[in-house]
Amino acid sequence: MPNIVEYESRSEINPSDKGIQAAAQAGQHKGQVIRQIGADVRSVTDAVERHMAIMETSELYKTGTELEIGLQTRYERESALPENRNDPHFGDRFMAEIAKTLDDWGGGAGTAHGKQLAASLKASIRSRVFSSVAAGQAAMDFAHVSENLDQTHALLKAGLA
Repeated sequence: MPNIVEYESRSEINPSDKGIQAAAQAGQHKGQVIRQIGADVRSVTDAVERHMAIMETSELYKTGTELEIGLQTRYERESALPENRNDPHFGDRFMAEIAKTLDDWGGGAGTAHGKQLAASLKASIRSRVFSSVAAGQAAMDFAHVSENLDQTHALLKAGLA
């Protein structure tokens, strides 16, 4: 264990007003420097956050556009398949399947601005794809009704002959 010896001053130390004021001014100056360093660090942090948000925004627009084009292409390809041509529920199933894809894509955003943008883009993509699916389903339904009408007309015509 270290040997600690108490120090006893041989003279009376009394701080002067000048010394106290000097110490107070030095403390104030040190505090201002520390506050300025904190403000500078905050400024750099804000700049980094803004940069990350800009980069993420750019990436979200790019990948969102690619996703929408891919979904439109997929719908056109799958709706043309013979097994889906006369299926009145194909559009509903397709929209249910892509909901997870859209959720996964939108969940990848990291910044607050990115999350807000992803939610907005996701809703927009869903709406545009839904419009295409609804129009395609309506065209398929019309073709089906038209085909049934032609068949009924042919049967009635054959029955009258």
